[in-house]
Amino acid sequence: MLFSVTALTEQGYPQHLPNREAISTVVGQTEQSLRGKYRDKRNQLLTDLERLKMIIHDPTAWWHSHPETVTARQQLQRFIDNIEYNFGEQSRGYQLLHSAHHREARLAAIIDNIRHYPAHRAAWSDVIGKSDLTTDEHFHS
Repeated sequence: MLFSVTALTEQGYPQHLPNREAISTVVGQTEQSLRGKYRDKRNQLLTDLERLKMIIHDPTAWWHSHPETVTARQQLQRFIDNIEYNFGEQSRGYQLLHSAHHREARLAAIIDNIRHYPAHRAAWSDVIGKSDLTTDEHFHS
């Protein structure tokens, strides 16, 4: 949402509220750009992880013949497992990113929040303007 709002601000938002279609276009373009960047970063991470696994699990590596490295190798394996858990295809984040239902709901919520921001901002300004939040009477222990 932040990057979409930044792009819209360059077009005069929130003083000028674009129509839903214009907001939807900006949000869609922003989402596609971020998805591409995430995909590239994730692919690079998984490539680097495969290289790390090959190095760590190389049976000819010196560390396999030194018992004092067992703890370090276990910690590296936990690190590898954690990366696979968080970035593998079975990860919750990956599944959400590839869920059409989740994507549609998320984009609709972003578009609606952007469209309604000026009204929400005005409502909050009205509430804050009518309240003296500088007194201790609003704070109870």
